[in-house]
Amino acid sequence: MSDKKQYVKPETKIVDKPSYEELLEMIDDYQSKIDMYNTEIAEAHTAIKDSNDTILKSVKNAEEAHDKYLRALADYQNLQRISTERIANAKNDGKMVIIKNLLPIMDNFERAKEAGEVSEGVELVYNLFVSLLKDNNVEEINPNIGDIFDDHFHEAIAPITGNEENKNTIALIQQKGYKFNDKVIRYAKVGVYVN
Repeated sequence: MSDKKQYVKPETKIVDKPSYEELLEMIDDYQSKIDMYNTEIAEAHTAIKDSNDTILKSVKNAEEAHDKYLRALADYQNLQRISTERIANAKNDGKMVIIKNLLPIMDNFERAKEAGEVSEGVELVYNLFVSLLKDNNVEEINPNIGDIFDDHFHEAIAPITGNEENKNTIALIQQKGYKFNDKVIRYAKVGVYVN
């Protein structure tokens, strides 16, 4: 055997004891492997950190995109609602203009009926006209003499002298009014008692 002493490793192998130079070389080899592993670990940590940063940025971008989507959807729904309302209002405004233009014809029908100069055919047309107005949500504002004057529905065309108990009541009716969808399109023209 050689002068080198032998020692037993836990695996129970017998190996020669390394020299001091071999030990230094082994330490340098291990140190280089440790440095290499540390470098790889540092690179892995950097890669993980970069991946986490990328993931966080992606999540943030996704949240911002989702927020923008929700805002755009809300804007679209608001625009759709406003457009629908405007279209409905435009239709109602158009109907209201037509109905206002038809009211003098209705007045003339009623005057003819009151004068008793209406044939059966004219009476039929009048009834169809009344039905048409009702079907389109047109209601009469037809006050009675003695009703309290209401400026939301009545237009005072003439003050009439009366006593204290008749004050602010309707004295005469010149023309009835009309509402379309609960909006006054022609006020009832009335004379009102004053002191």
